[in-house]
Amino acid sequence: MAYGRDFSRQVGQRIAARRHEMGIPQAELARILGVSQQNVASYETGRLRIPLDFVVPMAGALHLSVHELLGVQTGLRKPGPEPILQRQLDRLQKLPRRKQKLAFDLLETLIRDTGPSPQPS
Repeated sequence: MAYGRDFSRQVGQRIAARRHEMGIPQAELARILGVSQQNVASYETGRLRIPLDFVVPMAGALHLSVHELLGVQTGLRKPGPEPILQRQLDRLQKLPRRKQKLAFDLLETLIRDTGPSPQPS
């Protein structure tokens, strides 16, 4: 899935729409997430990309699944057991924010330390 400006704008539109549905001002969402109101405004317009460690807390604050927040179509997958990664993300979403941040910091470190994947020739 590409994570460019269009994607950021689409995610931002979903954040703004859901926040409006819930009747939550930007300042309140910012307080819940521990960021500035300006950051929330920038996420909503797509000027700022949502950091990986904010995806689960943002989805939780808006009472959305990560799939709904990111606009991922889950009905297209093969029938069968839920993928392990999705089960783990759902479990992470239920953890306290401090533990979520710790898990995502660890994930970011592991991904960064492995370096870029080799490009097919």
